[in-house]
Amino acid sequence: RIVLPPLRERVGDIPALTRHFLARIGEQPGLNHLSVSDSALALLAAYDWPGNVRQLQSVLFRAAVYCDDNSLTADSFPQLSEMLGEQGSVTVASAHEGVGIMLYTPDGNLRPLEDIEADVIRLAIGHYRGRMTEVARRLGIGRSTLYRKLSDLGIDNAA
Repeated sequence: RIVLPPLRERVGDIPALTRHFLARIGEQPGLNHLSVSDSALALLAAYDWPGNVRQLQSVLFRAAVYCDDNSLTADSFPQLSEMLGEQGSVTVASAHEGVGIMLYTPDGNLRPLEDIEADVIRLAIGHYRGRMTEVARRLGIGRSTLYRKLSDLGIDNAA
């Protein structure tokens, strides 16, 4: 039996999944290849995704259909913005603040530090496109420490 945690517990995967789905969507007739802004990624990361990956894919497809230019921004997701506003949830980080990491469980408790650390590492690996020396430098740790943490946390290097 394979257990896959819900998307809300894998916030660090959202940028890679978003880029993957946008590439696939862009291959469809009549749709453009789109980039995604940091503000849009922050908004996507702030949402809980009760429908998991399929819901993310559906939201991206809808945004792509209605997109007038070549980039999705936070404004491309008005329904998500509205839902997040109603929940009193995390505010969307600016491009300089980066993509948010969920700190709390759905029941309002803090997530374990190990889980948050794993999300931060996954996010950094995705952001720096797997360049581990850069990931380690930006996280302020040595490369050997990064690899040890990857092993300890069960994170694949290609995260």
